Amino acid sequence: MRRNSRSPLSLLLVAALAALVVVALPSVARADEGDIFSRALHQGGAAGVLLAFGAAYLAGLAAAATPCVYPMIGITVSVFGAKQAKSRAEAMLVSGMFVLGIAALYVPLALIVSLSHSVWGRALSNPFVSGGLALIFGAMAVSMFGAFELSLPSSLQNRLAQVGGVGPKGAFLLGLVSGLIASPCTTAPFASILGSFGTQGVGLGTTSVFLFSIGLGTPFFFVGAFAARMPKPGVWMSYVKSVFGVLLMVIAIGYLKPAIPALRKLAHPGATFGAITGAAAIFGLLIGAIHLSFGEGTALQRVRKTVGVIATVAGGFLFLQWTQLPKAEAAIVATQESAPGATKAGAAKAGAVKPVVWTTDEAKARQVAATEKRPMLIDFTADWCAACKELEKTTFVTEKFWKAAERFVTLRIDGTDEDNPVFDKNSKTYGVQGLPALVILDSKGHEAKIFKKKPETDELTSALEQVN
Repeated sequence: MRRNSRSPLSLLLVAALAALVVVALPSVARADEGDIFSRALHQGGAAGVLLAFGAAYLAGLAAAATPCVYPMIGITVSVFGAKQAKSRAEAMLVSGMFVLGIAALYVPLALIVSLSHSVWGRALSNPFVSGGLALIFGAMAVSMFGAFELSLPSSLQNRLAQVGGVGPKGAFLLGLVSGLIASPCTTAPFASILGSFGTQGVGLGTTSVFLFSIGLGTPFFFVGAFAARMPKPGVWMSYVKSVFGVLLMVIAIGYLKPAIPALRKLAHPGATFGAITGAAAIFGLLIGAIHLSFGEGTALQRVRKTVGVIATVAGGFLFLQWTQLPKAEAAIVATQESAPGATKAGAAKAGAVKPVVWTTDEAKARQVAATEKRPMLIDFTADWCAACKELEKTTFVTEKFWKAAERFVTLRIDGTDEDNPVFDKNSKTYGVQGLPALVILDSKGHEAKIFKKKPETDELTSALEQVN
């Protein structure tokens, strides 16, 4: 049975899972700020969007390799008649309609969440909501490790499997219900994508879930359209579930950050911290986090599995937190380490840059701007806004921005609390409907420029330099 895991399609599915881990893991650290996939959006313009969409597709493809989905492929293809098609074109048609049926189940859910936009994001910042999500993702992770099985009642599965019939229409309907049958293993990555793209807008949300659906349906399409041979199920499928289990546990911890603020402060700048936590994650993988099982093997192997999972999850979470530390903070600490006894202010001075200090007191900021006849920069932000955090990490820490904003009064208005009257008043005044948003006022208090999405650093600094 183990030799079957080396067949081409199984290797393709495992390779897709590995690619998903490579793409997704660098983004897991801030699950409360957008989860795995939305962090990829801000790796850099169009490339970041493509990276995130690629991760969504790979998540669907990897989900197809789980025990809830994989055994269904051959049988399902026979039910909707791809193998009985009279031509390759007909086989491709019915197989494609099956995949579109899967998308027809998932995409409307994504559309609803995406339309909620800031409502969804604000909900994620609520400790009770985020804590509940942490419990859900934690439970799904435990189920991936084999503690219990999530599945629909067999009677309902049999009834759903009879929906549709042969032909394009039947294939579409069968695809629709097959998404429900496969839900015990697809809910976890699907919910992760919904959680991330729910705060990113309709286009990104629906497109990402559509690509997830296409990834999930890819093996069905190739088997139906090209009569591809399926490798037999084997131990490699448990590896897939373990990888999902580890990822889900890291996500669950990320969702706990609004409820347990101390989790935000565990990571520390410096190469030593990154090396230790990264080594802990690798150690966990080597001793059995993925390739051992809780349900099989000796007692020692189960202990190794437990230690491996804990080390991989804890080490991976902390390492990813470390990678997301603001660059400016890391630079200051590095300067302090190279010059013992130096202060933060001294480090900033030595680097010939002076970080922008944001005020949250609107009345005071406006008074200073009016009295000193200075322009003002207003930053609308929230804890749940991934793009806002990306601005803090990549734009607001640059010397170019500091120099351009030095003459401005800088005001930050936090919309994490939906009942904040200051945020509500100013968002209505400037027509802010989504985050991030930046408003630039000239020295007379008139609106000079407004950004209703994340600007590039050069674009923002250029606008600041042009304001009198």
